[in-house]
Parts: sequence; C-alpha cells; structure tokens
Amino acid sequence: MTTFAVEGRVSAVLAMEGGIGRNGRQWRKQIFVVAEPDRDRDNPIPFELWGDRIDEYQSLLVVGQPVRVLFNISGTVTPQGRWFTCNRAFYMAAAGDVAENTTTSRPTATESHRSLDELRADIVNQFNVNKK
Repeated sequence: MTTFAVEGRVSAVLAMEGGIGRNGRQWRKQIFVVAEPDRDRDNPIPFELWGDRIDEYQSLLVVGQPVRVLFNISGTVTPQGRWFTCNRAFYMAAAGDVAENTTTSRPTATESHRSLDELRADIVNQFNVNKK
C-alpha cells in the first residue's frame, strides 16, 4: 500500500462518530480537514482517525494548527454498488509554520520519499526512547 504525506493547517474538526459494529466491538471515528496551501487557494482534504489514534493525536486537532499527516487512501463499496473513498491518517505531527496564501511548489516523488523516511526514523526513535 502506498503511503502519502501532506502538510497544512487544520481547518475543521467534525464531531466524533462511534457505535457498535456487527462484531459487537465498539468503534470511534474522528474526521478532520487539513487545508493544504496552494498557489491560488487552499485545497481542503478530509482525513479520518480511528480508535486509539484519536486520543493519541487529540492535541493536534485544533483549528489553525499546522500539521503533517501520513495517510493511506482506501475505498469501500456498499451492497448497492456505491463506492466511498477515505484518507485514513495513521501518523500526525506538528509542522513548522505553514505559510498561508504563498506560492509553494509540490514536492517531487524523491522529496516525498525522503521526508517520509525522515518521519519513519522519528517514529522509530520515539519508540526506542519511550521503550527505555
């Protein structure tokens, strides 16, 4: 599965959803929107956090907070044949100051992978520090 990264400002945090699944287990989902600075306008992207990740990243779910989000794109189909796509966030971090309404260039594939590798190294380092 391909992993994607985006940096921007949290522009909306929707009400948390939850319930009991068919398997009898409780579930929770938090949707938030990140506005990615673009050349002429913001490009809002909705993301989903599930379960314990909601608690883990709650402090970053503040409107105006600059964030970096790692996510996967997945799709589901209903019995009626309707498709839905979601951007499932699995890692968030506070980002440096994300300039508003400035001209920014899109990262190349190499830059994205390099940034992703750096984030993965940060995750491993945090895990090792917390493990001690």
